[in-house]
Amino acid sequence: MDGRVWNSIKRRIPHSIRRRARDWRAILKGPPAHDQLTRARKALLLSHSRISGFDLVLVPGQPHRSTDALTASFYDHQHEDAQYRQNNWLLDQVDVLKSVEPHVVVEVGCGNGRFLRAMAPYASKVIGIDWAQSPELVDLPDNVAFVRSDVVSSAIPSGDIICSADVLEHFAPRDVDVVISRFTGAGPYQHHVIACYDDGHTHLSILPPVAWLALFRKYCPTAYLADVHYRRDDPAQIVCVVSNLPSG
Repeated sequence: MDGRVWNSIKRRIPHSIRRRARDWRAILKGPPAHDQLTRARKALLLSHSRISGFDLVLVPGQPHRSTDALTASFYDHQHEDAQYRQNNWLLDQVDVLKSVEPHVVVEVGCGNGRFLRAMAPYASKVIGIDWAQSPELVDLPDNVAFVRSDVVSSAIPSGDIICSADVLEHFAPRDVDVVISRFTGAGPYQHHVIACYDDGHTHLSILPPVAWLALFRKYCPTAYLADVHYRRDDPAQIVCVVSNLPSG
């Protein structure tokens, strides 16, 4: 049939029918080939990499640096550093977390325990988890408990809020999925501050904010990006907050 004649006929077919025909044609054609999906996924990742300025680490996978030295003992020694013993990136999130009036708050990677103490007046119980024990974790408030545990291989205590700050990027890419599944399985509310840059030392999973959000939404469909900012006035040090707390 002449192309001009066919185009003339198509113009006389109602749009709704044409659209339905296209849908059926797509169904009959079947899903795209596996290699097409693979190429599309790589293109998507590459575009995010170029936009964000990061080389994406695919998960699961191998970290971009060796994990041999990054043991619990290593992090025990980190607590000998004065700055490490004072810094806590979750402290400025207390007002946000207390707004939901939680009974039990669980912080994963509690470090020096400063957040545990700050949150204690606003919850019935606050639990801190870390695989290293800071010397600052003494004389804790009565409603605060510390658990020394590796969340890659151990369960996380249940709570109303599961939170963390500058923790997830320290896990190897191969472990990120299982760790996030443990986080989201331990409590209905999630709130996590995540460094999205390479510290040149201990950050193993370096992903842009949109990738961290995608990982959480796999297990927590209500997760959203609560904040994206940069640290120390350095645009290269991007930090995001993934949360599902009521945004109001």
